[in-house]
Amino acid sequence: MAMIKNKQEKTLQLEAELVQLTALVRARRKQLANLAKCPNKDCECRLVWREVVEQNLAGQVGNIRSHVRRKPAKR
Repeated sequence: MAMIKNKQEKTLQLEAELVQLTALVRARRKQLANLAKCPNKDCECRLVWREVVEQNLAGQVGNIRSHVRRKPAKR
């Protein structure tokens, strides 16, 4: 019983992380879309900000993937 509850808790935690990550991705895409509408296309801060956002998202996705891949499913 405890093992089943533990698996359910881990599953719920992963699902919560995925929902949170999805929300972050949507927010970042919205921000990037707003940047795309900006008339000053050559601003250096835009490039730096975009790189930072992409690195943060890549790191967050990597963390989620490492959690998911950490333990293979037991049969």
